[in-house]
Amino acid sequence: MIFFYSPQRGQKSFRFQIERWYVEKKLGEGGFGAVYRVRDQTGQYALKVEGVDEKVQVLKMEVFVLTELAARGGRHFTRIEDKGRFGNFNYVVMTLVGRSLQDLRKERPTQCLTLACALSVGIQCLEAIEDLHGIGYLHRDVKPGNYTIGRPELRELRKIYILDFGMCRKFTNDQV
Repeated sequence: MIFFYSPQRGQKSFRFQIERWYVEKKLGEGGFGAVYRVRDQTGQYALKVEGVDEKVQVLKMEVFVLTELAARGGRHFTRIEDKGRFGNFNYVVMTLVGRSLQDLRKERPTQCLTLACALSVGIQCLEAIEDLHGIGYLHRDVKPGNYTIGRPELRELRKIYILDFGMCRKFTNDQV
């Protein structure tokens, strides 16, 4: 069920609820949909939505890949909490992560990471790709904006996550 609340004076958008998820804030928007920070009784999560009429259904691929990675013990991936269709959109609720490597690098005065940090981040980024290839998928959109750190309040600042599997494609051994 979805509920809409009237905006308070000065607010630009409505607050709403989808099933048990209370939408708190829009985090971003892209060509295929939008991402929101949501909350339920257990904590905060990320909600990705896309219209059911989209020609390319990227959430379907995202859910499939993340489900397979979870079954194989993937090390650097968000966990799916909920998924479904509501009205005219599909949605998936997953682990809320921290800021992207792209944003973190841009904040640095030199726009560079320290050697120790770069090595740790690089190793974890490669581990994520290795796990993805291990289940037979190519990411096809590897970039600093699709890697994030964990959330500070969960003490995950040194953990790297890879995101955005909508462009993934399965490969076979004869394609390698």
